[in-house]
Amino acid sequence: MTGHTLNWPSRNYARLIKRLELIYPGKYNYIISHTPSDNPYLIGMKDELKDFGAHKSSVVYFNGALKGLENYLTILKNAAAFIGPSTGTTHLAATLKVPVVGIYSPIKAQSALRWGPSGTGQVEVVTPDVVCGEVLKCAGESCPYHECMSKIEVDDLLKKLRPILEK
Repeated sequence: MTGHTLNWPSRNYARLIKRLELIYPGKYNYIISHTPSDNPYLIGMKDELKDFGAHKSSVVYFNGALKGLENYLTILKNAAAFIGPSTGTTHLAATLKVPVVGIYSPIKAQSALRWGPSGTGQVEVVTPDVVCGEVLKCAGESCPYHECMSKIEVDDLLKKLRPILEK
């Protein structure tokens, strides 16, 4: 995601993958879709996963600019679950009835209330537990909850994701 809304720190996505692998060893592959504009965001994730050892082969970086939308949709429609921020891919997953755990900003114009995924499949949403008074964009360091997306814990996502994966 290229920064049009707030996102969960990339290291946290990697930490989620590590925790899922501890809970469900060898059961899942973790497809990290991206395009070249996402490369700076991937640095923290790759750094966090560098010591993933034998499980490293279960993490696949899918470059949509090279592989294309058709290939991505084929992978997506067969996914056990989709975890992601407020992006088009989250909406695609919901449309394909893939269970979704969406990570959304508390800013009014970026909120799940406005942009949350819809579909007839299972959709769960996680937002930081803060009272945000911003309408369009983050107030940055002047906000008492600056870095609010970091307040979402891996356990918050696991609470939504485990019931999906254990069906």
